[in-house]
Amino acid sequence: GREARGAREAFRVHADRLADRTGIDVEIACYAEEPGRELRDRFREIDADVTYAVPMCAAHGYDTVDAIPAALSAIPGDVRYCDPVGTSPAVTDVIAARADAADRGAAAGNADVSLVLVAFGSSSKPHGRRMAEYHTDRLRSRPEYAEVVPCYLLQNPAVECVRYAVTGDRIVAVPLFVNRSAAT
Repeated sequence: GREARGAREAFRVHADRLADRTGIDVEIACYAEEPGRELRDRFREIDADVTYAVPMCAAHGYDTVDAIPAALSAIPGDVRYCDPVGTSPAVTDVIAARADAADRGAAAGNADVSLVLVAFGSSSKPHGRRMAEYHTDRLRSRPEYAEVVPCYLLQNPAVECVRYAVTGDRIVAVPLFVNRSAAT
């Protein structure tokens, strides 16, 4: 994952849980700017027959589509590159739980609650848009909210304008980010 304030701690929580659940070694690899340059030497040192690489981000972007796969070529043995964690169906349940914690009335199926999912970037980025729409569609199929609307930090629709696009009397917003940041 990308190095950011608090990111290592969030990644460590997930790594420890995965290790406890599976009994396998789980390592964290963080980079600041250039995954290829910053991770290649670390990846060469991996000693495993099979390595699963899981991007710790909500959706694919340049790093996960180009730079990280190139860096993963330094790992000896079989490498299996997974989708980013944010694209997992389990994340829909986490989003619903976060929304419920923010608004206890949502669990009762109040028809006046609008759920807003706040994604990074803009709807012009296809991977982020697909991830946001995937969770939006899954949550729309549930009865807890009057509506579920995606928005983005930058544009189409931008988070600061989304209040004009919802009809519910109350709005619950859930960020679609893996860890806390200045944006959240």
